[in-house]
Order: sequence, then structure tokens, then C-alpha cells
Amino acid sequence: MPNIDTIATPYSLAQHFEAPDNYQGCFGWICGYSADAIFLNDAMERFTRQTVAQRAYIGGIHMALLLDPGNKYISLGDVPGVAHLPIKHTTKVPFNLLHSKVAILGFCKEDNGDDWQLRLLVSSGNWTRETLEESLDLVWRVDITSKELHKEECSQACTDVAVAWDFMTWLGSFFDTKILGSRTATGQMVVTQEMQKNFQTWVDSVQRSILKDVNSRFVDNREKSLLEQLLPNVSVVPVKRNYLAMGSGFFESPQHGATKHVPRVLQQIVKGLEERKLLTVSAAKKVFVNPHACQSVAPSQKAMEKAGYTIFPAAQPAFFGRNSQRTLHAKFLFSANCRSNSNKCNNAWVYLGSGNLTNPGFNQKAARNRGNLETGVIFQPENIYWELQKKEENKQIITHLLPIDTNGENETPLPLSCGGDMPERDVVFISPPVPFLVWDKKHDQEIGYLSDTITEEKPNFTLDKEGVTLSADLDGRFPWKGIRPRLVTIIWQVAGNKHSSQIPVLDEYGRLAATDLEELNLEEAWIQLANFPMPPDEDELSDVNPFIGATLDDESREDSSGSSSYMIRQVMELIENIAAKQTMLHNRDWASWCVRLERCLTQAAKSTIVKEFKRLGLNPLSPLWAKPFRPVFAETRHTPEGQQYEIVLSKIEEAWSVSSLASIGDK
Repeated sequence: MPNIDTIATPYSLAQHFEAPDNYQGCFGWICGYSADAIFLNDAMERFTRQTVAQRAYIGGIHMALLLDPGNKYISLGDVPGVAHLPIKHTTKVPFNLLHSKVAILGFCKEDNGDDWQLRLLVSSGNWTRETLEESLDLVWRVDITSKELHKEECSQACTDVAVAWDFMTWLGSFFDTKILGSRTATGQMVVTQEMQKNFQTWVDSVQRSILKDVNSRFVDNREKSLLEQLLPNVSVVPVKRNYLAMGSGFFESPQHGATKHVPRVLQQIVKGLEERKLLTVSAAKKVFVNPHACQSVAPSQKAMEKAGYTIFPAAQPAFFGRNSQRTLHAKFLFSANCRSNSNKCNNAWVYLGSGNLTNPGFNQKAARNRGNLETGVIFQPENIYWELQKKEENKQIITHLLPIDTNGENETPLPLSCGGDMPERDVVFISPPVPFLVWDKKHDQEIGYLSDTITEEKPNFTLDKEGVTLSADLDGRFPWKGIRPRLVTIIWQVAGNKHSSQIPVLDEYGRLAATDLEELNLEEAWIQLANFPMPPDEDELSDVNPFIGATLDDESREDSSGSSSYMIRQVMELIENIAAKQTMLHNRDWASWCVRLERCLTQAAKSTIVKEFKRLGLNPLSPLWAKPFRPVFAETRHTPEGQQYEIVLSKIEEAWSVSSLASIGDK
């Protein structure tokens, strides 16, 4: 076994979500068979550089999650920032299981939104804790930067990302995406909707940069099986190889008479390669398995050995530790030429992806009740070596990249057993009647209302509030006494069957499933504005339970004993600071800034200084209406940005109860 100190430990699947230095994650799309909150919260903190509490406070959507409907619902309360979209019609999708595992992530420079990066991940592993801690899995990654977009060497990556985005767009059409376009009762967009638009702009730029003569390494099985696409892609380098490794987390189920035959998919892979003269007849054919759960491989062991196959347990990479016993979940093929006088893997090619070496995973195109929806990559890596030698210490060694062992293949493999097949599972998450409800409560009201702003029909569902059923009133709204909920339980019926699910609540600031806002003094409000676009620091949210609510104001945080001149100076400094900040902003950040401005100043409405200033009979916010206090693109109401800004100012003045007061500077 090689010295572990000389081996570079690869990134975990969650670490591939890490934002580059001086960048932050803006928006992305993930599809997969399964996911859980533990993995997603880890990945999202790396992606956004925001903690769970910060994301819950911001209340935006940074990631759209498309999962097989057999996965339990993951709410915005479980993972703030991730919208788990429900499938619309489970009986109308053109595939059996949604088994593909792909992520497309968008990052932007913290101080320059025109500087962006896109990242494509194709994984064999699910977006779960099990993948991080128990499985042997593989991930393939490609990055594109805005600065390198039009360089010739970027053309391959652009093609890969563009083809993957075409797949993701197609898949998204089967899911309810209305929550991504959610608006408040007053028509305000959710706080990260601008990021969604930016992400789409970046993808559009990539699609315009692709070259027609570049073939994509990314493949999916919507039109053809992965096996049908494997052979043409490998034929790009028409050379016979003498080594083939095949690994899979699952194989075909044992069939009657299986002891006499090589499992069909393995046989078809080898036969196809031989017929196309891509594999020598005497090639070493290695199959890597989970010894205690390898389905049809176990009863076929003798038939396979007779046909020239050898079967081995998946190798445990040294970087996991000497006692690691991870379970093979990766799906891969690797072929190359092995020469006694060379340590290099010559003419190598690799397949890795979601498709197991089974009939529905690798040998079928996607089809209802037949083929799963699968994706993968087929590529020709360069400068890959068989073993770790002194001169190759900084090179890529195949045993570091794939769970195969080229040194221990003469050892006697463990006894094999079939184990279980891939488990069947029922649909547990389908589209509810509405994806979210909108909160509406006036400042002088004790009762708030939850309503559906998408459909115009009377609600055909009820709400469950702590075991009490709530029905809509004559106006189609649900009266709600108490603080605004982050999530509500919705109950509806389909064909006489009762269904229930949690859905998020959209507040008046365009935040989804967001924690309550604590009251701020003017200094605290300005700190949060000054730090835009970054979220409040963790310690600034220390008084806020991210899952319940907020503490009320503490007047001891603000000096209320100062003189009138001190009070005026404090307010005017705030107004001047706001003007200086917002006149320097780019219009791509304007929507998010308006949300932050409204939220922070509304939180400061009960500030002692604001209360005292109003006694002067003056509107302290009035200077913010003037052109010099506004950026050029929002100077007047004749632009969308100007209209949004004036709506926000009006709402802040209402919260501060100053709209009827005289403007500063009036005679």
C-alpha cells in the first residue's frame, strides 16, 4: 500500500460546492435520486458562505432541487436556501426512477458581479450523509470562468455545461417551479430572484460560446441507452486496449440459469468493445464489486472466470484510512493499454456516472416503468499512471482515482453473495395544490392572513395549526392569529386519498420560510446595510432562534438620553451613509438592496431615536427621494429600478409613521 502521506486526499462531494476564493454561490440546480438535510446544509454553507441561521434570516432561494418522488420532502425549514421542487404528475414522466445525479452551480465575485464562474458536477453518489461517510463514490467536475469563456481551450467545457443545462431544463419541465417566481402580496419578488436571472444569463453566454465540432463528454439516456453512447464516444480513439475494469454498486438481479452465463450487461459491454476493435480478445477483464451484495455476479462467478473475467472487492483508497470499509456505490468503466515497460495508462478512457451496470441503468433508454433516467461522462484522461513511483509522486495514479487495486489483484477474492436488489420505493412527495402561501398583515392589525396569490380559485385545501383545522374565509384567505409562521401544514385530497405537506410562507419582504426579524437600533440597522451584500454576522443573529422567532427590542442598546442635536446628527448620518452606499451599487444588485433597505429600516421603526425625531414634525427619510441620493439608474420612477425604490421608501415611511410629516428643507 502506498504511503498515505504522499497521496493528495480528494474533495468530498460536499466540498465540490465550495465557492472559489473571493466568490460566493448565487444560484444552482441539483437533480438526484436522493438527498438529505445533513448533506445539503453542509454543501449550502460552502456554496453561499452563509450558516443555517444566516440563510434562514435572509429567506432566499439559492438552489433548486429536483429529486425522485420517492425521496421525502426537504423543507426550507430543514435546509434554508434550497427549494425541493415537487414533481407535477408522477404518472406522466418518461422514466422509471430519477437516478441521475447532476449539479450546475453559479458563483459570482463578491465585489464584481460581472466576474462569474459556472461549475458542473456529475456524480455517482447521492446528495446524502451516507455518500460522505460510508460509500465509495466518484464525481467529475468542470469549471468555466467568464474571463476564459471565449478562449479556444474553454470550448470543450462550454459544450459539456451547455448539454448538461439542456438536460436539466428538460427535467425541470416535469416539476412545479412556481416557487422560484414567487411574489409578495404587493408584488415584490423573492430576495434571490435576481440571482436566478444572473445564473440564466451566464448559462446563455456559455450556450452561445459552444462550437459545433466539439462533442460533449456529458451524456444522458433520454434518447439512447448509455451503452449505445459508450461505443461511439470511445471510438474517438480507435485503439485496442488490453485492460478493462468494470465496477458498480448494483448489478443485474440473479436470473434462472445465471450460474451458466456472464451477466448480460457485462457481456454486452465486452462484446461491443471487441466488435469495434476497442478491446483485445485476451484483455484483462476485472470486475469490482461489493462482495456481500453483488447480485447476479455471485452465482455467475464460475462462468465469469471461465470466460476470462476476474472478480475483486472494491479497493479501499488509502486516504480514507487503513481500516476503512466503505461500500462500493460508484459506477465506472476504465480501459487502457498496460505495458510492462511503461507505467503510463496509455489510450485510457473512463465512464462514470449514475447508471449502474444493469439493464434499466445502462442498457435501456429512459422510459416509463422500464429505464431509469441516467447521466454520466465519457472522457479520455491524459497522464494517468498505474502505480505510485518516485517520479510520479505528483502525477495522477489510477488507484487514487478509482476504487481498483492493480497491485493486489492476485490475492484470492472474498466469497461472494447476492445480497439485496435495489430497493423499491413508493411516491412520497407530490405537488401540493400551492407551493407557498403569502403572509399579509398590516401594522395596526392583530390578525394576519395567509393567501394563495397564484391561483384565482377558492382554496381546495385546509391548514393544520397545532391539530386544529383552518379553512379559508369568504375572501379565500386563512386568518392566522399570532406571529407569522415559517412553514404551514397544508391538507388536501386526491381521488379520495388524504395528503399533507409543509409549504413555506412568503413574508412581506419577499423572504421564504424566514426567521422573525428582531428589532434594531439605528446603528445596528446601518451595520447590516453597510455589509451588503453579505448577510448579518452570526453574532448579530445570536438573539434569534432560527426556527422560532426573535427577541424584542432592548432600549439599552441605544442611547436615548442624548441631546436633540445628537439625535438629529445620528439620523442624518444614517441617511448620508445610505445615499453614499446605494449610489455606488450596480443595478444587478438593486433588487436585493431594496429588500435589505426595507427590512433593516423597518426593523428600526421602534428605535428610540426614530421616536424622538418624529417629535420634530419632520420626515427623516425625505432626503432619500432626491436624485443626488439615488443611483443614476433609479433616479426617477421612469425606470423599473426607480419604481421599486419608491415603493420601498413609501413602505418604510409607513412603518416609521412619517409619511404625513414635513420634508426636511421645506419652508
